[in-house]
Order: sequence, then structure tokens, then C-alpha cells
Amino acid sequence: MLLTDSLMPQAVRKGISEHKLPAFQYLIEHGQYYENLVTSFPTMSVTIDSTLLTGKYPDAHHVPG
Repeated sequence: MLLTDSLMPQAVRKGISEHKLPAFQYLIEHGQYYENLVTSFPTMSVTIDSTLLTGKYPDAHHVPG
């Protein structure tokens, strides 16, 4: 899993179209890429990463920011 904080899909699309992101292009072509995701709250990396890894929201995994 590759997680990039604050990287907007518009920037990824532009970088790929300008051939400046070959690694991202490879990962997108050989994996799964989602542009329309909504973060959990609170929006702090530790809480969000815990949500991604456990599949549960902060009220269930109890990992605070």
C-alpha cells in the first residue's frame, strides 16, 4: 500500500501526462488507484493510517490523533 498525504489527483494526472511520474504510472497500471476517497476524521496521519490498516473508523479502533 502506498499512501501519499495531500497529493491531489489533478497533480498525479498532470505529472503522468507530462511523463514526470513513471513510478506512479507503473503502480497505477499494475495495481488499483482510487481518486474519490474521503478521509476519516480526525484528519491526522496516525488516525487515518490506523483506519486504513484495520478497516475500522476511529471510534472502533480507538487510535487517537
